[in-house]
Amino acid sequence: FNNETGLEVFARGSSGIFNAEITRSSFVNNFGSGAVITADNYDESYLFVNNSDFSRNGTAGLVAQQMNSLLAMAMFEDLTVDDNLNNGLVLNQLANLISLANISDTTANRNAGPGIVMTQISDLISVGLFGLPEGVGRSTDNLAWLAGIPLPEQVTLLLGPDGPVSTSGNGGPGLVTTSISTELLSMEGIFDITANNNQGDGVVATAISANGFGVGLAGSSENWNEIAQLG
Repeated sequence: FNNETGLEVFARGSSGIFNAEITRSSFVNNFGSGAVITADNYDESYLFVNNSDFSRNGTAGLVAQQMNSLLAMAMFEDLTVDDNLNNGLVLNQLANLISLANISDTTANRNAGPGIVMTQISDLISVGLFGLPEGVGRSTDNLAWLAGIPLPEQVTLLLGPDGPVSTSGNGGPGLVTTSISTELLSMEGIFDITANNNQGDGVVATAISANGFGVGLAGSSENWNEIAQLG
């Protein structure tokens, strides 16, 4: 228990790589947020958070921000972000060239505000994945290997976290996700998600690309025929 935020990180570069990992940690019952992490102005910005608890805090559970970078990647897996007095999990990836995020195997239930809020605004590519079905990353790697086309390391990292997401019983929407790009691609993949009994909508998803493609993939892994839906 802390009188303010449990963990606060603010890192500002002018180039280089930001690489942060939080694992097997607990940020609970703080007067402020559980954790607030900000990385600004790097060539590459990587944030890995797994097997951690951000619950019962006085404001938000976890707030992560990656800004003004050529590449921003956030991978969240096996998180508990429940019963906070504001938002549960907030991820902002803003003013990057490329923004990539995967939030899987996570609960964000019974928060006073929305369960999960993700916002991506990028020049080239914005991709957000939620509740990635188990084994997709390994299957994709294997298929690429069989085809003789090695995947870029970033794709392998992005497809690493998997497992269902629960965002129910919140005081706002369960999941609010916005992916915007100027040029090439904005894509959101919303797979194994439970979003029930929220005060707002269960899921609100927006994918916009001003001069490229806006793509939405949605559906349960139990019915793959429904997943390829362009939006």
